[in-house]
Amino acid sequence: MFTTQQYADDADFTETDYADLKCADEDEVDRSIITERNRDIKAIEEDMGHLADITRNCAELVHDQGYEVDAAETNISNSLINIEETVETLEQISATVEKKRGFAFNAYVLLTGVGIGSLGWIGGPWIGIPTTLAGIGVSSTIIFIKKKIGI
Repeated sequence: MFTTQQYADDADFTETDYADLKCADEDEVDRSIITERNRDIKAIEEDMGHLADITRNCAELVHDQGYEVDAAETNISNSLINIEETVETLEQISATVEKKRGFAFNAYVLLTGVGIGSLGWIGGPWIGIPTTLAGIGVSSTIIFIKKKIGI
């Protein structure tokens, strides 16, 4: 293209030629501005494409983590249920053990009373029968008192 500077020194250069040349220079400037803007628009489009990719990747990560969070929540809920069931089972076992301990203690006390009372049989039936009944009575009293005070 022609520039104003190239023909400014030319003597045959008229005002009309100068106006045409100025117009040509303005067209060239307009084209360069349009080209630059077009380049900028393409760069913006490319950046928007990269931004869309980043957004899509973030959305996939959030989606995948949602499954992991749901799985963790389910595991926590199941653990809570299992803990509650375990506490109930342990309470039942504890009650059963206490009953068996109580039964074992009662049986021990009763048999001890009968055993001590049976020593009276050495002196004969007239002494053995009352001592055996006394042993049973004492051991029954011990069991009754134990239940009353809750030991």
